[in-house]
Amino acid sequence: MDDSLIWFIVCVALIALEMFMPGVIVIFFAFGALIISILELFVDLPFVWEASVFAISSILSLGVLRNKFKEALQSKKNNLLRHDDYVGKKVIVVEDLIDSNIGKVELHGTNWKAISEDELKVGDEAIVIERDNITLKVAKIDFN
Repeated sequence: MDDSLIWFIVCVALIALEMFMPGVIVIFFAFGALIISILELFVDLPFVWEASVFAISSILSLGVLRNKFKEALQSKKNNLLRHDDYVGKKVIVVEDLIDSNIGKVELHGTNWKAISEDELKVGDEAIVIERDNITLKVAKIDFN
């Protein structure tokens, strides 16, 4: 099998692996494999040179581009999941929040883990007062 094809397969495998790994790191090694794959189309390098160029290009791209990737992904994520979009919304309790005050609520058709200082039972309405990652802090709606 041609070295260029092998490095391309390594690139694709690393991209697939990145989907299952947190932290945006493996993609830069995929970038290094892609560089070698393209380089091998034009020049037949010995394996030691291939491995060296792979390591250098992967580490350089990791060092130079990782923070830019993380910032771009984080700003996109923040735009999609702004905290303000949840605060003040009504939810329905689908799992009691009694003893441990941890249960589940439904918001827009999705069940969320919820915490509350109030005792809430299934079917009660509550309001979101805060969101911490994937947990909603809710409070009993006071009808007085």
